[in-house]
Amino acid sequence: MLKIEKVLNHNVVLCQDDKQRNLIAFGTGLGFQKKAGDSLDETKIVNLYGLKNLARYEKLISETDNQIVSISEEIIRELKECFSQDFDQNIHVSLLDHLRFSVKRYHENIVVQNVFVDETAYFYPKEFAFAKKALRMVNESLKINLPLAEAGFLCMHIHAALHHEDLSFTNLSFQVMSDVLSLIEKNLGVDLRQYEDARQRLMTHIRFAVRRFLDHSEIQNDLKEVIQERYAKAFALAKKISEVIEEKYGLLLNEAEMAYLSVHLENIIRSIPLV
Repeated sequence: MLKIEKVLNHNVVLCQDDKQRNLIAFGTGLGFQKKAGDSLDETKIVNLYGLKNLARYEKLISETDNQIVSISEEIIRELKECFSQDFDQNIHVSLLDHLRFSVKRYHENIVVQNVFVDETAYFYPKEFAFAKKALRMVNESLKINLPLAEAGFLCMHIHAALHHEDLSFTNLSFQVMSDVLSLIEKNLGVDLRQYEDARQRLMTHIRFAVRRFLDHSEIQNDLKEVIQERYAKAFALAKKISEVIEEKYGLLLNEAEMAYLSVHLENIIRSIPLV
């Protein structure tokens, strides 16, 4: 049985379960004419979740229109059904916060550019498809017209939640991947969309390389000298990539990282048809 601890608004309440765990419950009319100590009508619950920073969430709820809260929770409910996987519950906070400011900017006629919309759709096609659906839900529910660029921002929140990542890491790794792939396409004269498997493996490696750098964790590669000699063209490109991302982002790839990156690049190079 769930007992109400605090009513946050008509649809959102802080409650406790039988194990004395604090949970947030969302559902239409859950908090209407309710008070602390009342039993919760569990048949009305749409989303039930735990949050680490309840104080921040309570403040956010108090500053946000009920319609925005409702559409944010509806998007998360759809996310759960669409992806059928565990996700970071902090999205209840981050998505609501993002939507609140997006709607505020819209009403103040402030346009925020997103130059990475196409890249976002390219890197995260499933998340972007869902983000476009979420954008339609927001526009229809609130009777506004947020542009497609907003789907790019929503996509990053969705991707971060599905992969249990901090949004700042998601954004950083995305920008690094975008720059790296552009460098490869420019230097090799290829469109990496033609090499989907190799591109996916390369993106995964870059993401983990960024993560390792931020975690101060280094990998070893006992074959780096052999790789450097055997895959000279690939290693030269890996070194160039390393220099660019170090200059732009302060991320340093050691020789072991460059060696692994060279192997991915070599696979792409070997796949390019000879003219």
